[in-house]
Amino acid sequence: MPIRLKCNFQGSSKVVSADPQKPLPVLLGAIQSAFNDKDLDYLINTGSVVLQHDYPKKNVDVILNIETTLEQLGFRSGEQVWLSDINKSASNPVAASSTSNSKPRPTETKKRSGIHTMDSISKKQKSEATSGSSKTYYEKIGNGYCVMRRMSDDNSCMFHAISYVLFGDADHVISLRSIVAEVLLENPTKYTKAYLGRPPKEYIEWITTTDAWGGAIELEIFANHFSIAIDSVDVKTGRVDSFIPTNTGDKEANFVVLYYSGVHYDALVYTEKDPVSPSEGHDSHIGVFRRGSALGNEVSRNAKKIGGQLNKDGYVTDMTNISVVCEQCGTTIVGESALLTHMKATGHSDFKEKK
Repeated sequence: MPIRLKCNFQGSSKVVSADPQKPLPVLLGAIQSAFNDKDLDYLINTGSVVLQHDYPKKNVDVILNIETTLEQLGFRSGEQVWLSDINKSASNPVAASSTSNSKPRPTETKKRSGIHTMDSISKKQKSEATSGSSKTYYEKIGNGYCVMRRMSDDNSCMFHAISYVLFGDADHVISLRSIVAEVLLENPTKYTKAYLGRPPKEYIEWITTTDAWGGAIELEIFANHFSIAIDSVDVKTGRVDSFIPTNTGDKEANFVVLYYSGVHYDALVYTEKDPVSPSEGHDSHIGVFRRGSALGNEVSRNAKKIGGQLNKDGYVTDMTNISVVCEQCGTTIVGESALLTHMKATGHSDFKEKK
């Protein structure tokens, strides 16, 4: 039986329903969807939100309780939930929680020190929003345009891209990360240590933080969860990696397109607006296409053309031979494989590209 909670943030209240047997990130995703507030999205995505419930108010650490169910945390139907900015909380209740959980928040600390992970170590990608390039890549299709939209270079680029093509904006990062966590928890026989490259609990703790980048595992999960094919254009090779849903008979009915630079994902959409000057807020576009339709065929063809332009203009980062310096121990590392090995062995996540 779902529980109903009255959630409060900055003077606004929303009633949210949630399954008490689901982990905390599912509730956070439901709260984010209910409020549709960019300030709250930011707090949740950066681990800077203070979450309290019940009387007297109990603090819940959103980082350390990603696998804990709402029932285990003591949430009851009819309760109120309060969300606030940790930086504006006068008493800093997380540091003096009324719960027994008083452990430090390592993810929050790393985020505020300015970490550089694989989404941000490359400075040579001219097409990324942080590089200063303002060029828009597009192709004319009938009365509209097939256009590549840039996603934020903040370790959540793949989640932003999936959100943008499916929901019309790039703001549903926490909800998408919660979906990944839920799928991993519900399928332990498939998503094993061998499959994930690390223990499932460790992987879930990692992927639900803002410092974690998404890749093939997450794209496979989203393809099945949303019953949609995801075409990822590898700009370096021109290869299109298609993640096909296995849970539907109409396996390739609909598809979306992403671009992959080697460390970064961007989105492809169709719009009838000026592709160079997108509107503020939700851009009016189509991000999901029917395989085999006239528009779908044109999108697939022009997606490859845009990929060729991106490659020519230096969008690609060659992770095979990239050289980085670990800011935490000073080690010089060459290549993606060695970088991943170093990260797993040490837990380090602060890197800069070595020129």
